[in-house]
Amino acid sequence: MDSKRETEVRQQLDEVVQTYSELISSQDFPDKWVLRGNIHFSANHKDYIIKDSFNVLISLPQNYPDDPPRVQETGGRIPKEFHTNPDGTLCLGVPIAVRIKFLQNPRLLSFIEEQIIPFLFSFCYWQEKRELPFGEFSHGGKGIRDYYKDIFKVKDYLHVLYLLKILTDKSYHGHLLCPCDSGIILRNCHGKQLLYLMTFQTSEQFFRDMGIILNSLSNEEKKTLNLKAFPMILQKLIEKNRSLNEKTKKYI
Repeated sequence: MDSKRETEVRQQLDEVVQTYSELISSQDFPDKWVLRGNIHFSANHKDYIIKDSFNVLISLPQNYPDDPPRVQETGGRIPKEFHTNPDGTLCLGVPIAVRIKFLQNPRLLSFIEEQIIPFLFSFCYWQEKRELPFGEFSHGGKGIRDYYKDIFKVKDYLHVLYLLKILTDKSYHGHLLCPCDSGIILRNCHGKQLLYLMTFQTSEQFFRDMGIILNSLSNEEKKTLNLKAFPMILQKLIEKNRSLNEKTKKYI
């Protein structure tokens, strides 16, 4: 981490600790900054007020603030079944939605107040009312697919895949017809949305999203998929799975 980035991180950590006095910042090892402790909050939804506190561990990635922090609830209150990732971190939302919201205001304090506290409030609300206050997307590939369908305003998952393929392959050509079957050239159809999304994720990250969606398709959906349209990504997925299988053999 360069000195300028480290200075920015320290300033943001100090700002958080001044606001949430029971959070303690530490540098576990070079380029690994974390916050540990309690977050006390008071929040409301439609005049329904909840006051509570949670033990958390907030970890900053090495390239912070280019990527958002990761957070775990360490008090054992939130069950794994409640919007928790396999690695134990909280699933604050669809990954690209979390990234967009954070990068629009890349401050640690804002991340806590705009994403972590609403998640904790939602959990408390769900515990009391068995419903979520702000709605939700499904988990995994279906959730990512539904998010992109909402962003692109399309109903067919195939259109989502074709649009993501442009982002994955870096093959944006505004004069070509949009793959959503509108009959309109890309720049006058989904072009602006694609260019906007490009500012928040790399082609590799869109490749990840696309791969998750492809892996989540049902057998019936796979029958309607033109596999020839995705030769590059499918080959990469095959190679990735083959590599994982080779590594797994060492432990069998």
